[in-house]
Amino acid sequence: MMKRMISLMLACVFMFAMVATAQATPFYLEAAGVSIEVPEGMTAQDMSTDTSFLLGITVDADPSLKFAYALSYVEEFEDKYIEDLTEDEGNMLMQSIAASIEDPQFGATEIDEYKLLLVASGDGSQLHFISLLGGWLCDVAVGRSDSSLTDDDIQAAADLLLSIQFEEDDASADYEEAE
Repeated sequence: MMKRMISLMLACVFMFAMVATAQATPFYLEAAGVSIEVPEGMTAQDMSTDTSFLLGITVDADPSLKFAYALSYVEEFEDKYIEDLTEDEGNMLMQSIAASIEDPQFGATEIDEYKLLLVASGDGSQLHFISLLGGWLCDVAVGRSDSSLTDDDIQAAADLLLSIQFEEDDASADYEEAE
């Protein structure tokens, strides 16, 4: 049953990955140098702490549906991407994620050349798209408190993931312009 659910989630992500996002407003997490497009009808709030950056997103018309974008640096994974992790490092990452999700189910996918780990709760009410970018752990999550996630809920999380823009430092921008 759970393998079917993860397969369905993957199919939905692939099917809708290229769909344009509805009108959205960028929300800038200045301390992290990241902006994310927050669709009309959603409200974003910076909930960052001293150890991680967190953007909480609520759906104005559906209080049971919530999204989150979390970003934190993991020193043990400095300069690594998901595909660079050893089996032990991958297990360490999975164990830390599994600790916060009831009956975790794991999968993997790739969206727009980003390799992602999918972690879903066994009851289908929570899904995380997780990426590792040079030691930065990125997690776009969606959760529903009243039932299982719908295809639209999963698609909205994928759209949020695809809308993330990292601020370029001046040296990177100058290098790209010179090429």
